Amino acid sequence: YELFEKAGSEGPGTSSVVTVEPQFQKMIWIVIDAWRYDFGVWDDTAASADRPPPLYKNAMPTLRNLSRDFPDHARMFRFIADPPTATTQRLKGLMTGGLPTFFDIRSTFDADEQQEDNLLHQLGRLGKKVVVLGDETWLELYRKEVHREMCFPSFDALDLDTVDDGILSFLWDEVPMRDS
Repeated sequence: YELFEKAGSEGPGTSSVVTVEPQFQKMIWIVIDAWRYDFGVWDDTAASADRPPPLYKNAMPTLRNLSRDFPDHARMFRFIADPPTATTQRLKGLMTGGLPTFFDIRSTFDADEQQEDNLLHQLGRLGKKVVVLGDETWLELYRKEVHREMCFPSFDALDLDTVDDGILSFLWDEVPMRDS
């Protein structure tokens, strides 16, 4: 991969190219939207013989197991979103590094394709294939950058299972795929 530096060896305003060899052939990035960070942090002291842990504690042992068993390959990051905190604005913030504004709230129910530079566009420029399993908002924003998708409707606030069940129905078939 080639990365361009803003200030090259000739001084500010010049460019130079830095070549970095990829460390992995494939990356799986799991984004759990609108989920409290402390739901995923493992707490060995949350339960005792006398009392069970609170319902939100230690409910995702897979996250703990991955980070414990593969510390060089698995990470959990905390993302703190400022308002507005609708899915569209959070995804734009994660992909572009920008901060959403209240003006962006207008696109919550009618998202436009993302025109700003973003992580998925850069991956495509590097010849990487992006596969999306999840919320249909990803397609509304990044359709041109997506190689393959299994997206599901997400605007029913009372339906907490459709997207999750849809992802799980395709995830384990997708992981060994060679074209992504």
